[in-house]
Amino acid sequence: MDMSRDSKELNLLGVAEGTDKTFLSNDYLTHYSRLFETKRHDDMNLLEIGVWEGASLRTWRNYFTRAKIIGVDVQQQCIRYQDDRIKIEIGSQDDEVFLTRIAEEFKPTIIIDDGSHVSDHQIVSLETLFPLMMPGGIYVVEDLFFQVNPECADSFRGNGPILAMDYLLACARDRSSWIVSDAAAERRRRLVLSHLNRLEFFAGSAVLHKHKNNATPLEVAELSEATLKDTFVPRAWDRLYSHSIFWTERVALEERVALMEVAVRSAQMAHRTDKSGDTYHARISDMRKIQRRLAEEVFEARAAFGTAEYAELKAKIDGLLPVVAAPTPD
Repeated sequence: MDMSRDSKELNLLGVAEGTDKTFLSNDYLTHYSRLFETKRHDDMNLLEIGVWEGASLRTWRNYFTRAKIIGVDVQQQCIRYQDDRIKIEIGSQDDEVFLTRIAEEFKPTIIIDDGSHVSDHQIVSLETLFPLMMPGGIYVVEDLFFQVNPECADSFRGNGPILAMDYLLACARDRSSWIVSDAAAERRRRLVLSHLNRLEFFAGSAVLHKHKNNATPLEVAELSEATLKDTFVPRAWDRLYSHSIFWTERVALEERVALMEVAVRSAQMAHRTDKSGDTYHARISDMRKIQRRLAEEVFEARAAFGTAEYAELKAKIDGLLPVVAAPTPD
C-alpha cells in the first residue's frame, strides 16, 4: 500500500481511536488525507452526521489542529462525547429546520454524512446543507454501498423516489452536461448544481466540492449587466436573459423579482442586438407567465412582508412589463 506520510499519520490516529474509516476497514482516511491535508491547520468547522461511539470525531479532533468538530446524532447519549473542541447537536438528518440552524450557526467547511445511510435522509441532508456550507467546502456522503447490497438494501433505500447513489450519479451527469434531464425534483437539485464545482467517487463514497466563488444568481446577473453596459456583443444579452429567466424559477422571492427586472432589460438589449421581433415577443410571453406567478406568490406571502416591503414588491411586479411592443432598434 502506497501511503503518504500524512495518510499514514491520519490512519494511525484512526486506528488508535477505533474508527472504521481506516485502512483496516473501509479505507476512507487514505482518501481523506488527500482531500483534507491542505485544511489541516485551518480555523474552520467540521460537521459529521452520525456520532455512534465518537471514534471518528476524536480522530478529527486529533488530526485537525484548530478545527471545531460538530457531531450530529439522534441519540441523546451521544452528548457524553462532547469536550472542549467537540460539540454534539441532537437532531435528525432529515429535519430541514434543524439542519438549516446547524449550518447557519456553524458554517462548516467540511461535512461528512456517516449517519443513518438511508437514501432519502442523505438527499435531504445534502440538499439542505451543501448550499449553506462555506465556499470551497467539501461534502462527503459515506457508505453508499448499503443501498445496493442485496442483504440489506431494503432497510436503507428509504421512501424517496431515487437512491442517493443514483441521485449523485445524476448530479455528476448534469454537472458535466449542464442539462437536468428528469424534471421531477429539479428545483432543489439545480440549487445543489449551482454550487457544485466537481464531484468524485471512491470506494463506497462520493465527494462534492463546492465552488469557491459563491456569488448568488442575482449578483452574477447584476455584474454581467454592469460589465456589458451599452455594448452589443452578439448573444451576450441573450445569455444574460437566459440566466435571469432560469433563476426566476428557483431562488428566493425577492431575488426572483429583481432577476425579472434584469430579464426585462436584457430582453430589450438582446432585441437591439438581433433585431428579431418574433423572438422578443416570445420572451415577453414567457416573462408574463412568470410575472403572474410572482404576483400570486407575493400576494400569498404578503403577511410575511411589512406593509412598505409588500407595496414595493407589488409595484415592481406591476411595472415589469408595461409595454408589449418590441423597442425600436437603434
